[in-house]
Amino acid sequence: SDMFQTRILTGKMMCFFDPEVISAPDTIEAYLAANHIDVQFVLGGFSSDVLQGSDLPNMPKPTVTVSNFAAITPFVLGTELISTEIEFLHDTSLKRLAMAPLPFRTEPLSIYMAWHERSTNDPSHRWLRAMVREISAEIEVGRLRT
Repeated sequence: SDMFQTRILTGKMMCFFDPEVISAPDTIEAYLAANHIDVQFVLGGFSSDVLQGSDLPNMPKPTVTVSNFAAITPFVLGTELISTEIEFLHDTSLKRLAMAPLPFRTEPLSIYMAWHERSTNDPSHRWLRAMVREISAEIEVGRLRT
């Protein structure tokens, strides 16, 4: 009850890969057989956690794990690795990779901004939350235009 949150972005999970080396997997079998890279946080992997509610029977174990989204591209370029990430990363850290739909159904992923109630009226925190909302809205509008 002392935490607040607001949705700032919603997007589709997509497959990222180096098109000079491989094509996007077009079947569940090809997706499961591929070599995956995942971002590993302290409590679990990003895409492996997100895909748990999908039509995918078993999430493949990643071949490579990295600590942040910016580390994905250097590992994927020139290899057969694929990464399953939210689509708006194609505008930033994954822009050098090709992006394709996954060969199975997934629910859209929502990203939330969360803060403690003690920060609700803090002027600097209010400014920061307003900036995050503004940038998130620009990302959403940019995606709608393309």
